[in-house]
Amino acid sequence: MSQQDIETIRAGLAALNRRDVDGMLATLRPDVELVPVRAVLEGSVYRGHEGLRTWLADMGEDWEDFRIDSHEVRGLDERRVLVVGRFHARGRSSGVTLDQPAAWVCEMDGGKVSCMRFYADVDAAIAAG
Repeated sequence: MSQQDIETIRAGLAALNRRDVDGMLATLRPDVELVPVRAVLEGSVYRGHEGLRTWLADMGEDWEDFRIDSHEVRGLDERRVLVVGRFHARGRSSGVTLDQPAAWVCEMDGGKVSCMRFYADVDAAIAAG
């Protein structure tokens, strides 16, 4: 795993937290697959750059505000990066706040993210890989 791949992940997360769609898209392959927890529960996957936009719209339906704080970004092997952090959100209707641990495994291809899978915790992320 190259340092550049790790920096790409960090740049994508920073863009997400700024709601900079173009900045996020710059870190993703055009055929990217996003598999957030919601998609797993519903049996769906968000595909491509349009899928990112759909995911952001779906998140906006549920959450008035959300962000991801990454505490650790490290290579698992030559193609995969593990992100460990916390998901913070405030419910749009309920106002309920979340602050929960989370982990993501990002597969890299050509310096961009080709797949991002979200997990409830680090152990689940590592076990899945």
